[in-house]
Order: sequence, then structure tokens, then C-alpha cells
Amino acid sequence: MAYGDIEPTFIRHNQGKSWRAIDFVDDCWMMMLGFPDDYMIEKHIHNAINDFGRLILWEESQQFPGRVLARARVTNVHEVPQLPNKP
Repeated sequence: MAYGDIEPTFIRHNQGKSWRAIDFVDDCWMMMLGFPDDYMIEKHIHNAINDFGRLILWEESQQFPGRVLARARVTNVHEVPQLPNKP
């Protein structure tokens, strides 16, 4: 089906170039402390959790500056980085 000089093609959504075979199976809430005020935008919060999950939503509170609550879909909850336990 041609449209002028353009010939569109269609492909299934899970067979395209950008398709990734990653199963995100768990949803979790995480709290990130010490997040700089200048970086409290969706792009930077997405980059902070991009290694282990996908950002669903996030919230910030003026009452607690530097704290971000984020809900993310992750492949494995145990792969989410955590603060080390102090002895």
C-alpha cells in the first residue's frame, strides 16, 4: 500500500527492532534518599533505576526534601540496590 513517495510497512509490536525480551514480573516501591533537587525530574529518576527496572510513577514531598518515592516494575526484587547493613 503506497502513499505518494512513502510505502509504510507494518510489523507485530513484539518483533520490531526495539523489542526486548525482558520480563518485568514484580512491582515495588522504593525510596531514594539524598536525591538532588535539581535532578527531581522524570528523566533523571528514570535514569537512576534504568539498570534494574522501569519507572511507573514517582512522588516527591516538600516536607522531606531530597526524598523520592518511586514505583517501578523490576525483573527481580533482589536485584534492586540497597544500602549496606552497618555492623
